Amino acid sequence: MVNLIAHINSFGKKQSILEHCENVSRICSIFCDSIGFKNTGKILGYLHDMGKCRDSFTEYLIKSYMSTQDESIKVPAKSDHSTIGAKFIYKYNIEENSISKLYKEIIAQVVMSHHTGLNNFIDINGNEDFLNRLNRDFEYEEECIENFYKYIIEKEEFEKLFNKGLEEIKVFMKNCNKRYDISNLINFLFSALIDADRLDAFNFDLNLEYEEQENKFIDYSKNLEKYIKKFKVNNEIDKLRSEISNICLEKSSLQKGIYDLTVPVGGGKTISSMRFALNHAIKHKKERIIYIMPYISIIEQNAEVIKKATGSNLLEFHSNVIRDEEEIGDFKEYINSRKKKTYEDRWDNDLIFTSLVQFLNVFYSKPTRNNRRLNSLKNSVIVFDEVQSIPYYTRTLFFYAIGFLEKYLNTTILLMTATQPKFNEDLIRLGYKEPIKLIENEEKYFEKFKRVNILDKTENILTTEEDVNILINEEIKDVSSILFIVNTKKTVDFVKNSISSDEYEVITLNTNFCPEHRSEIIKETKKKLKDIQDKKRDKKLIMISTQLIEAGVDISFEKVIRSLSSLTSIAQSSGRCNRNKEREIADVIIVNFSPSRESLKNLKDIQKGKNIMKDLLAYGKEIENFDYLSKASLDEYFKCENDEIDKKEYDFIFKNTTLSDLFSINNDGKNSNKPGAGKLVLNSAIKDVKENFYVIEENNKSIIVPYKEGEDIIENLNSQREIPDIKKILQKSQRYSLNIYENTFKDLVEKGAIYELKIEGIYALVSTYYGENGLDLEGENVEDFIF
Repeated sequence: MVNLIAHINSFGKKQSILEHCENVSRICSIFCDSIGFKNTGKILGYLHDMGKCRDSFTEYLIKSYMSTQDESIKVPAKSDHSTIGAKFIYKYNIEENSISKLYKEIIAQVVMSHHTGLNNFIDINGNEDFLNRLNRDFEYEEECIENFYKYIIEKEEFEKLFNKGLEEIKVFMKNCNKRYDISNLINFLFSALIDADRLDAFNFDLNLEYEEQENKFIDYSKNLEKYIKKFKVNNEIDKLRSEISNICLEKSSLQKGIYDLTVPVGGGKTISSMRFALNHAIKHKKERIIYIMPYISIIEQNAEVIKKATGSNLLEFHSNVIRDEEEIGDFKEYINSRKKKTYEDRWDNDLIFTSLVQFLNVFYSKPTRNNRRLNSLKNSVIVFDEVQSIPYYTRTLFFYAIGFLEKYLNTTILLMTATQPKFNEDLIRLGYKEPIKLIENEEKYFEKFKRVNILDKTENILTTEEDVNILINEEIKDVSSILFIVNTKKTVDFVKNSISSDEYEVITLNTNFCPEHRSEIIKETKKKLKDIQDKKRDKKLIMISTQLIEAGVDISFEKVIRSLSSLTSIAQSSGRCNRNKEREIADVIIVNFSPSRESLKNLKDIQKGKNIMKDLLAYGKEIENFDYLSKASLDEYFKCENDEIDKKEYDFIFKNTTLSDLFSINNDGKNSNKPGAGKLVLNSAIKDVKENFYVIEENNKSIIVPYKEGEDIIENLNSQREIPDIKKILQKSQRYSLNIYENTFKDLVEKGAIYELKIEGIYALVSTYYGENGLDLEGENVEDFIF
């Protein structure tokens, strides 16, 4: 047996197949124990590399390694080693019933997929993807099975282990009557196996032992309490924030569950939720805390706050993060660098800040590096900020994910927002728990946090530039700053061009600016607003922005004008007005543009919200002193939303079905006339889901713009010389990039405004098409070109 090997590391050391299978079995068992599948974890670890239990695979590994020293050595062709263990367990001779058949299908699926990603049982058309894989013939199959029993685990011992695993699935199925939970169980077991497999391979390569990371929640909590004590209670708002924070601390001792933290905009959710999460994690021995946010700007801002408050070395994981490449000196530094990268990639950190996109990709996106992270979500506290931002078409899949995490993976979920959608009915309908409110008397806080009045001025439709000019000149008379939020970039330009007076400074903000440029604009605007407040500035200020300003931007104007949209957007807009109650009350003006000036035909979610808000505005006119931002109004809005929106819109449409159906029952495949339909207990088309799911549709192109450091990045990437740190430069370029639609991209290419760099598929913008107003489709930034 010593001659049969699983790996050869970079130093030429050989790992036996016995050592590897025992290590993976032990680690995978630890991962699965927390959800009641300890023995199943062992089985997966033993079976996953059964196909390596043969002389030909050992020969392949040895010659592969030798070829790195001597190119003349011929390496045998690589062969499938993942399917053997799957075939073995699927055909395993045990008393057959629906549960044992189900269990064998689950294990076979996980084992066969551990290199390629999860497969379909049957696809959308009823094709036998799973069985076709298992029906492959291997000349070395009998040799592998014989060696498995001879060297890895004895036949009788494996039978005992299998029977113990069978009891685990029986317990699971007593609490589970939904096919989507079975698919997520497969998701988790797959995650546990590939994480254990890759960890052991990593540890063997660097001569390390597997070690579980300890969290520092007690230290973080102590630091957070010291940080909170520094807050001065100067006004009623400060007192209310402190109350909310103390309630979250008190409620942190509650048992695992799904919780709802609904407090008004500016209510201090970030610190309060962290207080809950840390103390809940300490009390219930949770492994990690994960914050999920919809926008990168919010992640970056809140991460800085929490780092400062807790003293933690939290992991930010999103597309804007640039991982510093450490200088590698001695071997110890090399190992530490590799360990750090591995910990980051598998989310092996006690405190993580990431995006909604990254979270949903863990469950429903294809690359196995995404799926691997599901193992790190068990026994955790997961906080979802701005939960109302979850796109409609992903909501059913989102409910599948958080329901499974809470019900089976011992994870506590906190849904946090100022405008909580009515998710209760949906979670109950799917067999999960109803969220428990942390703040029982929410109405009290909504009343006391009242800082703005919502004024309905939608009757006068804004059609001409004169209409807008008259509106602004009237509204700015009693204030020194206005934030005008609209629904489209075209409307930003229209409003800007409508302002005729040079008495105001006008700033625009939208996605035509690269992220770095946007950050600088917001920073400069905050400074100007501070100068106005401190009476160091006389010139009035108007910012015109799309809704990207609404969430997570700590900024305060004296008045807000908001183009008609959903109440959730209007509530977020109000949070950028009189944020710290600089005045007793301020106005948020709701206006309406004609469709010719603000077309929403491609923005269906905004149009839906706008339609519902129209009805609420009409309802409010009938009631004296109606407060559109009260808790009662928000509840009424979401009741109307539930009535208005077909629950089918919560599903991701794919062909003639939905991804949620494919993930669970796969009706189309099951009811097809293909031979595969009806042969298996499970029909889910998991591979089809993972190949077609997205949170943000990628029907756009990314271009690097020549804004400040962006110019140097373009020059570096376009140079003839070799670029040693290209990955780091490409990561950094994201701060200086724009995502534009395909048709805009083609138009700019035709104008000669975009060119491909030396690296294939990387594009840059000509400098005349980017200036102080961001992307200019007409290329009129001549000053930039000259200078």
